[in-house]
Amino acid sequence: MDGVHPMLRVCQPVIKLTSPDHATGRWSLIEQLGFDSGPLRESINWGDYHDEYRLDDDGVWRIERCTIKMVRQDVIDREGVRTSRFFVND
Repeated sequence: MDGVHPMLRVCQPVIKLTSPDHATGRWSLIEQLGFDSGPLRESINWGDYHDEYRLDDDGVWRIERCTIKMVRQDVIDREGVRTSRFFVND
């Protein structure tokens, strides 16, 4: 994506072993996008990764399923005006 500068941070992992070969995880994420042109200067998005992991026969943990639930988005236009949106998730 030319003209888009992404930065993604994940933090605060909570990983729970649900059986000897399965686990669940939640990671908080912050995604920041900078734009060279267009009506927006920046977009900042907050949410959570919800993962399911499984242990393969070769002893390596793999991501079996990954979903993202966004909770908030802030957009900043070229004049510096910030607009926030909040999302309701199940």
